[in-house]
Amino acid sequence: MPDTPSFDLEAFRQFEHAGWNEVAGRYQATFGRLTVQAVEPLLDAAGVDGDTRVLDLACGSGLHARAALQRGAMTTGIDLSEAMVEQARREAPAATFHLGDAESLPFDDASFDAVVCGFGVLHFPDAACAVAEAWRVLAPNGKFACSVWRPPSHSPFLALLNDAVDNYGTRQVDVPAGPPPYRYGLAENLEALLANQGFVDIASFEIPVMVRLNAAEEVFDALIEGGVRSRALLEAQTPEAFAKIRAAAIQGAKDFATGEGIEIPRPALIAVGAKGAG
Repeated sequence: MPDTPSFDLEAFRQFEHAGWNEVAGRYQATFGRLTVQAVEPLLDAAGVDGDTRVLDLACGSGLHARAALQRGAMTTGIDLSEAMVEQARREAPAATFHLGDAESLPFDDASFDAVVCGFGVLHFPDAACAVAEAWRVLAPNGKFACSVWRPPSHSPFLALLNDAVDNYGTRQVDVPAGPPPYRYGLAENLEALLANQGFVDIASFEIPVMVRLNAAEEVFDALIEGGVRSRALLEAQTPEAFAKIRAAAIQGAKDFATGEGIEIPRPALIAVGAKGAG
């Protein structure tokens, strides 16, 4: 299933860039509580340890870089968002961070033993190009590992938003077109992405991630901070539709009440591949 973008890549890149700059200051306290649950499994998949030269691709606020440093790895990060790079430098000051594009990495061939990408693949205008760049900068036998969100069909949390928008809102909103947002949340598509760029010994597995809330009313805050495209989709609704979507999401979240609050599954998928020795 080759990646053949049919939209304006630069318009989408600028949309993502602006969006992540906007949410960077709130990321750790909101969405970071979710993504951090997948950090250690991702580093394990890539074989990151004290002897590893690791690149954190689309490093965001630096959660993976911080964890890699704690393992003793020689850690470099790169992200398109200036605000995220600033956050990452505060989070992991012993790592080296660069401002740059995952689709055109400023590193020599075979510079790293591992490349990790935490939830970045779904945000790249041209994911195939970014994965090809990861392959290029890996040393022989190096590993690339990435995490992505499972699609609404596999994710109760995303289904809340999906169903509420379909029932009370519209997807015909004025935001730049981009790649299918959950295309690589299916194992066959993600594994094919790696295989098409030359990776071998590819494997994928699901990991549990939980959205934990004190009350159902908090679910909409989690949805609105859940990413650039989901935020834009919600903010583009009419006030009437927005209110109905919010009410529906809150009502749906109540089905996940526990004795101590709300816990809604939002599973992730991790895939890993090796560059090979030749």
